[in-house]
Amino acid sequence: MEPQFQPQVVEPVVRRDGNYKKYLILAAVVILFSALTGVTVWYLMNKQITDNQAANATQVSVLQNQISSYKKTNTSLVAAATATKTASTSTTLTNDQIFNQVATQFGLTRSNITTFKIWGQDKVSYGLLTPPGVLFAYKESGQWQKTVPELAIAGCSVYASVPEQYKPVCAIEVNGVAGSDLAYQAGDGSSINYPQSAAVKYIGS
Repeated sequence: MEPQFQPQVVEPVVRRDGNYKKYLILAAVVILFSALTGVTVWYLMNKQITDNQAANATQVSVLQNQISSYKKTNTSLVAAATATKTASTSTTLTNDQIFNQVATQFGLTRSNITTFKIWGQDKVSYGLLTPPGVLFAYKESGQWQKTVPELAIAGCSVYASVPEQYKPVCAIEVNGVAGSDLAYQAGDGSSINYPQSAAVKYIGS
């Protein structure tokens, strides 16, 4: 008996060229997508940086303009204040104006004034009926300041706050007690700061 022929099953060989192409296309798409994503991110970041720089430059420009404006304003104010100060210090007041300034500031009336003497633009003295006494006044920082009434020669400590060039005659104190020795007295008995020979008698003798 002859052996039977048994056919052998031959499985077809599967070609994988199509899969490789798919992989290559997929890889190309991924690479292209990554590149596009990177370019987009770079563009957006670069745009944000550029926008921030532009905004900062604008803000700096605004601040510089404000600073320049403030400088001009302050310069103008200083110049105006200097001009006002110069004008006020260079103005020479008449005796009437000096009297009116002192009378207005201290509420004086002619009927209560016995004497009014002027030693210059910044020094005066005036006697009062009520309360009786003589006061010296001096001008400092545009305002008149008055000393205490001179009913008698006071101790020098009374005039501690008065600048040296405006202090009247006062008694030198020892251990807080006024003695017989006097300060700020001239040889003729008047005050070295208020010499009688230099006084302009505006009211009274």
